[in-house]
Amino acid sequence: MVSLSEAREVSIKRKKSSPFTRFLREFSFIFTWFFAKLGVSPNFVTVLGVLFAFTGSLMFIFTSVYLWVLGWLMLVIYLILDCVDGDLAVIKDKKTDFGAFLDKASHPVTNSFLILFTAIGAYKITGSMLLLVFSSTGATLFAITAYLDLYRSKKAGNHKSSGSSSNRSLLHRPVEFLKNLIFGPGGLTYPLACILVLDLVFHTSYRVYYPFLATLVGYMVVSKRVFLIRKSLN
Repeated sequence: MVSLSEAREVSIKRKKSSPFTRFLREFSFIFTWFFAKLGVSPNFVTVLGVLFAFTGSLMFIFTSVYLWVLGWLMLVIYLILDCVDGDLAVIKDKKTDFGAFLDKASHPVTNSFLILFTAIGAYKITGSMLLLVFSSTGATLFAITAYLDLYRSKKAGNHKSSGSSSNRSLLHRPVEFLKNLIFGPGGLTYPLACILVLDLVFHTSYRVYYPFLATLVGYMVVSKRVFLIRKSLN
């Protein structure tokens, strides 16, 4: 039987660079211990997390800021479970290629949920069809681009891209940062939390700008990815 201390040790060893993820790992090991005690599989936890992300994203189609906060909290549960599934795979020695693929493939799906449903909510508040269409296409492109990256990395044997980060141009670094922010677990939830705090404190509706800004940054990443693909073909 796995102890709490063993679960915590595994979680600490697998801490990510994201400050918010590091914070979540301060207590996610409790959930890891709980699921290990129940005997559930890591893939079950991954699917459960996606269900939380989908249900939480559905809250954004409503106009109430309190339902948006509830949706964001459900996304936090998804992020916790996203930490748990990998830790559980290590503890139970059930690391598989399919499990790793399932975990990585879930990230663009949940990001697309977030952008699309916040766009629907913003449309209900503003009545802007242009915002809805723009964000919908952005959500689709996010998923397509992320899956192309996943496919390319799988075909390449998950090797690191040529050239160290120290040799990358100053222009390349912020683009890579934005890419990691968008496609990484929970990347899109951080600015949303700040906007929701503003709306709660000042009784505003700044959240309507969120899907537009998220989609705009996403298009920047997609454009950069298309440029690299074209460059590799020349």
